[in-house]
Amino acid sequence: NYGLDAGQISFLKSAAARSNAVVAVLGNAYAMAPFCNAPALLVTYESDTVAERIAAEVILGKRPAPGRLPVTPCAGLQGATGAVSTPQS
Repeated sequence: NYGLDAGQISFLKSAAARSNAVVAVLGNAYAMAPFCNAPALLVTYESDTVAERIAAEVILGKRPAPGRLPVTPCAGLQGATGAVSTPQS
């Protein structure tokens, strides 16, 4: 559970089910497993202030997200996949 208790996971799952949700996982990509049905997922592989700032910039469309997942955290989300975004002008 990567430090999340059952209540926190339940809350995050219900938030992630919203049509405009973006789940940002700061750290291990396998921590996104409970949220595989979210409309948008972002993994930073770090959980520091730099990763937080860059994740916010990606979500706001100010920075591209060119990466691809090197692992398969969800059954429907295979490794080496992912959308490549471009910054909004």
